[in-house]
Amino acid sequence: MRFSTLLSALASTSLTTARIVGFYAPDYIHVHKPVTFCLEGVDYIQKVEDVTMTFGIYDYLKEKYLGSVFDVVELGEAKSNVVGNISVSVSVPQIYEGDVTITAALLSLYGVSKTPVTTYLYANVTIGAFNSDVYVGSEYEGTD
Repeated sequence: MRFSTLLSALASTSLTTARIVGFYAPDYIHVHKPVTFCLEGVDYIQKVEDVTMTFGIYDYLKEKYLGSVFDVVELGEAKSNVVGNISVSVSVPQIYEGDVTITAALLSLYGVSKTPVTTYLYANVTIGAFNSDVYVGSEYEGTD
């Protein structure tokens, strides 16, 4: 009886191991209104605890630079080790108009040792009068 209880408890435990490798943002973003970004989770060889993703904005590309930070999304256990899209809501301020770069710094803890890794990503979008239904994917910029 105890074995069957243990077996059923193990069966209900999630064995998924995944990590976030990028984000998607609308190619045209209206400021001051919530907008949905999608984080992309893919299979990985070990458990990864994604802690936070910090978003910034600036009007030119500078390596591993967040620019003006406009939102911090807490990820935690509910949004870690998920394969597929993870929706998060952010609000972009009107710091710039026109073509801008949305930046992101993702803090993750890898494996049993919980080794911290920061991953930098960016996507080029346009700030304007409405939110587009067309999404653009982020580019990998590096890790620390």
